[in-house]
Amino acid sequence: MESILVNFIQNLDLVKQQLKDGQCNREPDKDFQLHTFWLKLEGIVKVLSHEATKMAISFSQPPLPSTKDCEILIAGIEKAALGLVSVFYSLPQHFGTCLAKSTKQAVVNVIEEVHGLVSMIQSLCGKEEKMNLTTTGSVWQACDEVANIPKDNKQVVLVIIKNNFELVKDALEEMKEALKDEGGGDMVIDEEDDDQDETWTEDDRALISPCLALVTASKAFLKKSATALSSNGQCDALDYLSQMDTLACYVEQISPEVDVLVSGLYAPLQHSVVKTNAVSLAELSKQSLDYFRSTHMCTEVEVEWVEFLLKAIDHNLAKIDTLVK
Repeated sequence: MESILVNFIQNLDLVKQQLKDGQCNREPDKDFQLHTFWLKLEGIVKVLSHEATKMAISFSQPPLPSTKDCEILIAGIEKAALGLVSVFYSLPQHFGTCLAKSTKQAVVNVIEEVHGLVSMIQSLCGKEEKMNLTTTGSVWQACDEVANIPKDNKQVVLVIIKNNFELVKDALEEMKEALKDEGGGDMVIDEEDDDQDETWTEDDRALISPCLALVTASKAFLKKSATALSSNGQCDALDYLSQMDTLACYVEQISPEVDVLVSGLYAPLQHSVVKTNAVSLAELSKQSLDYFRSTHMCTEVEVEWVEFLLKAIDHNLAKIDTLVK
């Protein structure tokens, strides 16, 4: 029986690796309908959840299943797992790269939780220990999350923007709070650090101000681009979907750039390093704004705030350049 379980675990390992390595090169179905795809995916996930539950219950207490019964249980869960992967691979790439990535991650999560369940069952074979059914709960949770993931590229990109907006917002608020506390008194300091009394100089504070203005501009771009995408974004043309994917690529770079800049603003400051980081964020923000202006999501209303933010970025860059020669 153990060898049957081991073989199945190895097969799940292969499936996981194939999913993580890339997309299937299957020719897209000309009659593909996204709505039908989601019905199929959610349906097969329910089957997989049911088969996993059957297997968990069968191994939860003696007598354990016979080898033949184990093979039947494995066959049921394997068929559902492969069916899940097959349905995922039917999703054409042209419906959006972000949608494909989000859906793939949800599918990988389900396969990983099934892998964890079967691995636990295999580890308890021949032992008198009872299986912990909380592992089954993890499978249920991963399966339930499939029903809650965004269903089109627009919704996925909105989630990406929202997540990055929250990260930028947190970084900005933490820095502002540290400024109020005179030199970052809310920071955790090593008891053996001899520089516990480090505070900002007036020159430091003068430099921090335009740097935080750049972060504020990034935050504003994320908020306003999400609003524009929600109002103007369309998923009925390949170009539009591609524009959303490219926007997401820009957005995902903003939070890391903000983190680099903000982390360098705590005392003691290295002004030349801060300037380099500020220029890097500013260039990325301007590239993001310029790209957004060229998309279908940007109407005359959006052009106004795009141009305003571009001017604000240049204004604060000029301030930084004056302060750091």
